[in-house]
Amino acid sequence: MKKRVIFFDSSYPPPVKGGKEKQAHNLALMLQKRDFKVIALTTNKNFSLSFTRYQGILRISVPYILLPLNILVLRLFSNIIHIHTPSRIGYLILNLSYFLRFKILFKIPNMNIVGLNQNRDIQLLKKSNSIICLEKFSYNSLQLIKEKNDLKSAEIELFSNMVYLQKYSFKDMKKKINLVYSSRFVEQKRPIDFLKLSIKLKKIGINHQNHLLGDGPLFNELVEFAKDNDIHKYCKFYGMVEDPIKLISKGNCFISTSEKEGMSNSILESMSCGIPVIATNIGSSDILLGKYFNEFSYSPGDINSLYKQILFLYKNIDICKEYSLYLHNRAKAFFGPDIIAKNYEKIYNKYLIMSEKK
Repeated sequence: MKKRVIFFDSSYPPPVKGGKEKQAHNLALMLQKRDFKVIALTTNKNFSLSFTRYQGILRISVPYILLPLNILVLRLFSNIIHIHTPSRIGYLILNLSYFLRFKILFKIPNMNIVGLNQNRDIQLLKKSNSIICLEKFSYNSLQLIKEKNDLKSAEIELFSNMVYLQKYSFKDMKKKINLVYSSRFVEQKRPIDFLKLSIKLKKIGINHQNHLLGDGPLFNELVEFAKDNDIHKYCKFYGMVEDPIKLISKGNCFISTSEKEGMSNSILESMSCGIPVIATNIGSSDILLGKYFNEFSYSPGDINSLYKQILFLYKNIDICKEYSLYLHNRAKAFFGPDIIAKNYEKIYNKYLIMSEKK
């Protein structure tokens, strides 16, 4: 039995552009250790075909016009395709793969991808063999549509992302609060809320430093906002960071302000270091924060609740330390690479066995 899987991601690393791409590559590396051969198919705008290897993973980069031909050729090497990109190009790959009789895993990495267009969701359910959701909104939406339309095809799974455990080190907030933000500077991530928190902390004289990791269309607007509100000296803008965990690990509180999310890589990376997290109550925050979800989550845009929660951690060092250790242990127990890779491996092996029986 040849253990081969085709990954499709429209921007498979390098470079790592975001959490979706990072998770796809980390999964490929873990599968490689389990004797799977992953072939990563990605796209480019250069009208060129290239074959490269990135950390041992074969990466085929093709222009959009050659995607159908490449999918056809790759069908000779594997009966399994794992689609990591849920955009229009991802749905094109879905249709091509269905026509070529691949076993199809389709990953939904974020909220509001399903549940908005029922006709498209029905097509997704009919043509996929497995749909992987990272949060309950998408999972429940698809389950409801599947039951309502009496669809028998796709299996809907609620999976987690993975993270590599880091060395644990608790950092007291009393001398200085080092707040970390790591995400794209776009409207749906609400990075301006992070700076609004800083204004409140400054007013009551709490010594703090804001570490902003990321880039995006709002970058200049955020810098100007910091200057206009006299908090620029509290802010360090790092831009896009290739390995954000090195900077995240130096903080003592991670803040997530998103109004739409799947399973945040930045929250996972903070947990892996034992950094206390305060996050909006969307996406998979409940899965990530566990029993502390109600205490340290808030509705998007509710700066007052965010402010109260950071003050609570600041004033209660014992609870802060307990929460820190809890998150670190939770990262190890539920989100380790081996644990997550085994979940996918079960699905792949099932489809490989089904192919052999035919």
